Amino acid sequence: MQLRVRTWQISLLVVVVCLGTWGYLEWTRRRADLSDEALYRRLPLDRAVLVSVNVQQMRSAGMLDLLVGSRAAEEFDYKRFIDDTAFDYRQDLDVVMGAFAKNRNLFLLKGRFDWDRIRKWAESRGVKCVNGYCGGDTTRTGRSVSFFMLFPTVMAVGIGEDTNAAYDLQIVRDLPSGAGMPSQPFWIRLPSSVLEDPQSLPAGTKAFASGVKGAERITLGVGPGGEAFEIEMQAIFKDDQQASEARKYLQDMTGTLQAFFRRDKQQPNENDLSGVLVSGRFTQDGSRVVGKWPIRWRFLEAIAGGKPIGDEPKPRQSNR
Repeated sequence: MQLRVRTWQISLLVVVVCLGTWGYLEWTRRRADLSDEALYRRLPLDRAVLVSVNVQQMRSAGMLDLLVGSRAAEEFDYKRFIDDTAFDYRQDLDVVMGAFAKNRNLFLLKGRFDWDRIRKWAESRGVKCVNGYCGGDTTRTGRSVSFFMLFPTVMAVGIGEDTNAAYDLQIVRDLPSGAGMPSQPFWIRLPSSVLEDPQSLPAGTKAFASGVKGAERITLGVGPGGEAFEIEMQAIFKDDQQASEARKYLQDMTGTLQAFFRRDKQQPNENDLSGVLVSGRFTQDGSRVVGKWPIRWRFLEAIAGGKPIGDEPKPRQSNR
């Protein structure tokens, strides 16, 4: 007996296979590890400045509105962006991670997105979207932007010489030894090459940067501590001797700054960087140097008010 397969049966089989494949991929996507550490492993972890901001924690602590939220809300262009995309970082964005390298910058944004409206907004500005991957030129010559939905709650964004940059965030990388993700809600990890150009650093930090020059890796994190928050620095050196020299240098610099205020009979200003730097304390554990500086709310309020954090203290005028 000859078995005859009708055309509609083949079509039905194709549809079932396609739906099954789509369902499996969607199921896999939704079951993916979306933890911050899993996203961190998608960044290029070598020869790049790494930054992570837990916006959700900053929002809960009241820091987001203090620093940027209220000013951004007043900008007309930003209001139009919210209307067009239904995305407002003040309430829809939870985590931002970035990697800044020489030829490209990569970002992972975790939050709540209306993908269809975001795509339409991008296309209205000349961005080309194909199968969910969007890319186009920026206003800067030789720089392009690209983005796509890595997961329903994660956007991958790339800025580089072409529109292929965002593809690099599909790769899950192995962690180098000792390069685990910091625990603070805000942190920045610097390769040693950054400290080779002290002129690029903020005023008031250049002398301290000299103390950690030669470190293989430096991490600065901001988290809860003291009266409000605390900056923690971890610098990894090649050996214990280098770490010991760095710790002594940082302690001596802090002592010199404290002596400056005592000599001029001044108090460090809590509203600028001087009040932070004089309170530094340093410890050593083998080839690792740890520094900690408390941050008070008054300092954050000064930053939010637009006061430059590098202002140097001015000597008081004598009455004599």
